[in-house]
Amino acid sequence: MTCALWLRGDLRLSDHAGFALMSQQTEPWVAFFNLDPSLAHALTPHKRTYLMSALGDLDERLSGGLSLLSVDPVTALPGIFARYGIDTVYTHGSVGPGMRRQLNRAAKAFRNQGITLEALDTAYAVPPGTLRVQGPSASDAPVAQGYRVYTPFYRAWRPLALGTEPIEAPLTIPPERITRDFTLGTPTEAGGERVAHADLERFLHERRTRYRSDRDFPDRAATSALSTHLHFGTLHPRTIIAALGPDDEKFLAELAWREFYADVLHHHPSATTTELDPRFRSMQWRQDDDEPELLAAWKQGRTGYPLVDAGMRELRATHLMHNRVRMVTASFLIKDLHFDWRIGARYFEEQLLDGDLASNRMNWQWVAGTGTDAAPYFRVFNPILQSKKFDPDGNYIRRWVPELAGLSADAIHAPFEHLDPTSIDYATPIVDHRIERQITLARYEVAKRSD
Repeated sequence: MTCALWLRGDLRLSDHAGFALMSQQTEPWVAFFNLDPSLAHALTPHKRTYLMSALGDLDERLSGGLSLLSVDPVTALPGIFARYGIDTVYTHGSVGPGMRRQLNRAAKAFRNQGITLEALDTAYAVPPGTLRVQGPSASDAPVAQGYRVYTPFYRAWRPLALGTEPIEAPLTIPPERITRDFTLGTPTEAGGERVAHADLERFLHERRTRYRSDRDFPDRAATSALSTHLHFGTLHPRTIIAALGPDDEKFLAELAWREFYADVLHHHPSATTTELDPRFRSMQWRQDDDEPELLAAWKQGRTGYPLVDAGMRELRATHLMHNRVRMVTASFLIKDLHFDWRIGARYFEEQLLDGDLASNRMNWQWVAGTGTDAAPYFRVFNPILQSKKFDPDGNYIRRWVPELAGLSADAIHAPFEHLDPTSIDYATPIVDHRIERQITLARYEVAKRSD
């Protein structure tokens, strides 16, 4: 036994560079997942359920040969590899700065034991860092740097992404199981490669024709429902792209946003915690202990703004949220309640099943007006107008805010404008959007002048 495959965010058998390489092995080999202490601590119950289901599904496909470890990767893995004569470990790359640091530390510890760690693939159709644009430098010669604007990135990314093909390689020799530090449950419909491919088929045959026209309406089943599978790696974007046709340009463009944000984070790892736009690094945001009742009202979906409350209740109930509503709820926290965008980003990552670090943090920066967009700081979503435009009949609100179910389509978007607040069991608005919008714009102007 000389090699091992370290599975992390790539929990599938098909379209997998590592398993394709292992299919060429003639000697015993190992495939393992390591539930290291930091990951185990961060796993919320809903994420653990999906993870264990995905691992159980993969274990079945590997004829029970998946090894399961629960150790510190830097201090414990080298000794385990040495014990089994493993001198080469393959894995997939990551854009998350924390994971990149962990892999670098692990690679160094491995080298000290004569073990090579090699990254074979990424979770993206075009690996982050591949595309470069000529930018200014301190000298006369321009330097190649990552894209900061989506549209030119998409133009460069599109032909490369469409040129990718899923990796096909039947696995003839299953891995040899060496240990199990934790127990897997029976695979369920909670998650895994089978569920991912079933959801892809459902999108292709039932939803794709409505994607362009209906994707922004949260009461309509028109989104792909593939984001969780992409996050856990039970489905690779190559597989999705290969199934698309010429009429799916809008979906391809939305898929490219995920790759754009990963590329931005690859070049700017500090963007998980620091504003990309330096003009706004002096902004004074509310923190967790500032006006905690306002933050709690936002988290619990009792702000008095129905679309915001519907979204936050959907999040707590399903650990997913429609993308349009994510933007509205994020804008409300940042620009109506004036809380630090990092607080919202952390809460979403805790709650969301598809809480991809790059997409989540860069989207929160986009809403905050501190990220890659050219001049978005003055964009403040009006939760009432957004509700009227994207949930015109109020069906989404009625589903998640049942105390408003009896209201008409006219009244449901802003019940406080139509009814005596004491006549229904629903929160009165915790802030006045029109006033808070003006306060927000003034705060951004102050930050710009002080830069």
